[in-house]
Amino acid sequence: MLSLYLLIPLSLALVGVACWFFFFAVDSGQLENLDEIGQRMPDDED
Repeated sequence: MLSLYLLIPLSLALVGVACWFFFFAVDSGQLENLDEIGQRMPDDED
């Protein structure tokens, strides 16, 4: 029972951090225009 008192808040904190990172990435524009990047990479001729 003691492990539940530790693991449940820890898992909720981890989910909160993951959600914060996701919304931070969306806000900063990192998930914009993913199709162009996927098409541009094979066309690079270096």
